[in-house]
Amino acid sequence: RVEKEKTTLYDHAINGFFGKDDTMMPARGGNDQLSDDEVKAAVDYMVALARYYIKQQN
Repeated sequence: RVEKEKTTLYDHAINGFFGKDDTMMPARGGNDQLSDDEVKAAVDYMVALARYYIKQQN
């Protein structure tokens, strides 16, 4: 998921996402009070953290 384009990650985080295997991610993490910029900042943070841990394992 880290390798997906940020626009896709942002879209799924903001609008929600239903996976092929009946998994789902609620829009805005289930918090409708979050702005688009707040959601994007959270995505950026999670991607940076995931990349850091991946780099540490290599």
